[in-house]
Amino acid sequence: MSNPHCRQTLEEEKERKSECLPPEPPADDPESVKIVFKLPNDTRVERRFLFALSHSQVIHDFLFSLKETPEKFQIVTNFPRRVLPCLPTEEQSNPPTLKEAGLSRSEVLFVQDLTDD
Repeated sequence: MSNPHCRQTLEEEKERKSECLPPEPPADDPESVKIVFKLPNDTRVERRFLFALSHSQVIHDFLFSLKETPEKFQIVTNFPRRVLPCLPTEEQSNPPTLKEAGLSRSEVLFVQDLTDD
C-alpha cells in the first residue's frame, strides 16, 4: 500500500518540474523539434522543444510532470532501439542536447515503465 505522504511529495515534485520547464517554442520556430511521446497506457503526448539548446533532461522533466507518466521510467527510441540518456550520471554531469542525442526534427519516443510491480 502506498504511503499518502510519499504520494503528496511525488505530486509536489511533479508540479515543481512542470513550473521549471522552458516555454514551448512556436510551431514555426526553425530551431524546434516536435516529439510525440507514447506512454505505457497508450496515451500519446506531443510537445516541441528547442533542438540544439534543450538538454534531454528537459524531456525527462516534462514527462515526469505529467500525471499519466509512471514514477520511474526511461525514454526509448524505436529505431535503432536505444535508451535516451536523460539524467546526469557520474560519467556525464550534463545530459546531451536533443541534437547531440541524435534526435531528428520530428520524433516518436516511447516511455517505458520501470516502476516495480
